[in-house]
Amino acid sequence: MGALATMFAPAEKADGATLRREADLFSGRPLLRTVLDGIPDILLILNAQRQIVFANARAWEVLAPQSGAALLGLRPGELLECEHSRELPNGCGTTEACRGCGAARAILQAQAGHPSVRYFGVARSPNSEALDLQVHSRPLLLGGIKFVICVMIDVGDQKRREALEQVFLHDLSNSVAAVCGWAEVMAKDGLDDRDQLSRGLERLKVQAARVMDAMQAQKQLFAAERRELLLRPRPIEGRELIEEVASLALGLPPSAGKKIVVDPESERVDLVCDPALLRRVLLNMLKNAVEASVDGDTVSIGCARRGPDAEFWVRNPGVIPTAVQHRVFQRSFTTKGEGRGLGTYGMKLLGERYLGGRVSFASGPETGTIFKAVLPRARA
Repeated sequence: MGALATMFAPAEKADGATLRREADLFSGRPLLRTVLDGIPDILLILNAQRQIVFANARAWEVLAPQSGAALLGLRPGELLECEHSRELPNGCGTTEACRGCGAARAILQAQAGHPSVRYFGVARSPNSEALDLQVHSRPLLLGGIKFVICVMIDVGDQKRREALEQVFLHDLSNSVAAVCGWAEVMAKDGLDDRDQLSRGLERLKVQAARVMDAMQAQKQLFAAERRELLLRPRPIEGRELIEEVASLALGLPPSAGKKIVVDPESERVDLVCDPALLRRVLLNMLKNAVEASVDGDTVSIGCARRGPDAEFWVRNPGVIPTAVQHRVFQRSFTTKGEGRGLGTYGMKLLGERYLGGRVSFASGPETGTIFKAVLPRARA
């Protein structure tokens, strides 16, 4: 029989008898089990086929309820419910997306005899919590058989703090600096000029609104992750909403030098949903698009009826590199610098878990990049 098809790591898996023999090497050593169970992080022992033959107490505590306690023989991505592990019949490690997976690369490095430490975000279904993990892998030889030790540390809180500091505090700092700047201008020479005073007050109002918007965005995202976000659905009209969002985006610093337009193919779309959450999803899409554009580019936003659904889209001429397309919706993944990356994750979380829709994108040299949100027009 020929080798099984794969797009990255070897696809072959060990048979049941081999798995049980390998697992017995660990279950039959009480002292070794005690030591491994004492490690406070998730610890997995993988065989040559990257399958689990041992999991410590912490792994069972955190992950077994999700897997029905059937850990033996699974690969890490299958255990963690990575959405890519279901794309091909041979599972974790065999898809195109696996090429950019930190866990897969760390495991392969350890199999080659080199300890490795890598970060990876696990893309999961909308109803499962996103995971940000750091994996420490190293080779292990036991009973003449080669294994890999993988210790997985949850760094989600750290990543969220970094994102909060970089995104929220950065935006807040810019807005406060602008407020201070205009206040200084008004204090110097604005009080004697009514027109300049009026312009200064309007600028202060805009910057204060940006501060409130940044605070509200973080509040919504954190409440959504905790499943505490309350929906307030009501009838709305989609084209009016995208015109409002386009106007809001024009006032954001990344939009300078770019053109934001409402797609002429847009049409009136009546639907029932939470307008604040849909506005947040669409504004995230627009902000992401203008940040990925260069001066002179045109970014368009549109909406249309698609049978029982409403489709919203944002298009920009840039192209997302193929190597990173599989990671776009992962929490804390970004191409904009350390600590960024909540925008695309937020639009996916709010659009799917709370608005009941589907959020996706396509990117290529002929079409540019198009993000879409398809939502039911009537609530179930």
